[in-house]
Amino acid sequence: MKKAIGLFVFLVILGIQFSNAQERQVTGTVTDASDGSPLPGVTVMVKGTQSGAATDVKGFYSLKVKDNTVLVFSFIGMTSQEINVGNKSVINVQLQSESRRMDEVVVTAIGIKKSEKTLGYAASTVKSDELMAAHSSDIMSGVIGKVAGVNISNSGQTGSSQKVVVRGYSSFSGNQPLYVVDGVPIQNSFSGVGDFSDGVDFGNQAGDINPDDVESMTILKGASATALYGSRAANGVIMITTKRAAQEEKISVVYTGSFMGSDVLRVPQTQNMFGQGWPYWDRAENGSWGPKLDGRIHNWGAPQIINGEEVYREKPFSYVEDNLRNFYETGFEMTNSVSISGGTKNTGFMLSYSNTTSDGVIPSNSDKYDRNTFSFRGNTKFNRLEASYNINYVRKDVKAVSTGQGDAGATIFPELLQHAVDVNFQDLKDYNNYYNNT
Repeated sequence: MKKAIGLFVFLVILGIQFSNAQERQVTGTVTDASDGSPLPGVTVMVKGTQSGAATDVKGFYSLKVKDNTVLVFSFIGMTSQEINVGNKSVINVQLQSESRRMDEVVVTAIGIKKSEKTLGYAASTVKSDELMAAHSSDIMSGVIGKVAGVNISNSGQTGSSQKVVVRGYSSFSGNQPLYVVDGVPIQNSFSGVGDFSDGVDFGNQAGDINPDDVESMTILKGASATALYGSRAANGVIMITTKRAAQEEKISVVYTGSFMGSDVLRVPQTQNMFGQGWPYWDRAENGSWGPKLDGRIHNWGAPQIINGEEVYREKPFSYVEDNLRNFYETGFEMTNSVSISGGTKNTGFMLSYSNTTSDGVIPSNSDKYDRNTFSFRGNTKFNRLEASYNINYVRKDVKAVSTGQGDAGATIFPELLQHAVDVNFQDLKDYNNYYNNT
């Protein structure tokens, strides 16, 4: 029995000594490769295990390892390293900074790409996801509030022209920047009648661009940008780069859609003391300069002849609450866009279609807007040459209400303001009603 116990103890001691013979101490320091300074707190782990250590304030570490062990050195902001210990007992490591400085690349004249920091003028770039964050029907609405020094305004109706001013006004007229799409300048001319009294706005050409087709927009500011496109760029340049398909790209189909409702935010506050007349009550008068509103029942509007007699409608001589606001209706805007892209070994293509339909806040379809955009873009490589080709087709059908003072009585808003405050607009809605004749 004593011999068996002695043999067991001998085997245990031998196993421990064998195990210790397989482990040894590895030490070293970890420093920053950029300046050689020690890195405290670097994690040194034996790969595939939970065994490890950390460097002290001098970057020093000490760890027991076995032969052919792989050590993993990791630190926040540094690129991790894996080192095979082999038969080494001292391993010093230099860690490289993981942070990379990304230079912003912008597209300048004729499609040339340059680093933003090398430009001699100010340039701001807005990417596709930022432009389409609110799914606007036009590209410039997606830029509002995103680029410093660029002011954008329009009349509010879908499809109406937009006024873009880069870095303030430089003249009494002609402050619009130059628009360049894929290296080709476009005429951003106004369509409609710009009359102060009876104007009609059918929009401008920049509003015809499908926002879903845009990859990025770069706005070149300042006089230095003029050198790229001459005097036409005196008020800045808006560079628009459309999306392209790469060669050997799998065919993909992308659909986007949006729906937006709109309502009138504010209307003028009308007076509520005096009713129809000028200065006496008159059922044919369109002003509210008549007697004081007292709630009495009296006839109003045009008569209907029944059995040779004039028969009138009756109503109280009282102020109609929210009359002007209730004239407007809820408008809507709906956009649907689909694109197909793909490529072969030497050719890439992208086909897109977009439809935008809108009916504004004016009753009926008098402010209706419908735009259909078809686009085909491709690129093909010929040895060392690459050719790009674009085909765009846009059709707009627009009904727009006249704006301005309305000298000829053709604009809605001045007519609404001249309406008698005691006559409800809703009572005049049915224009087939005999009483509502001219």
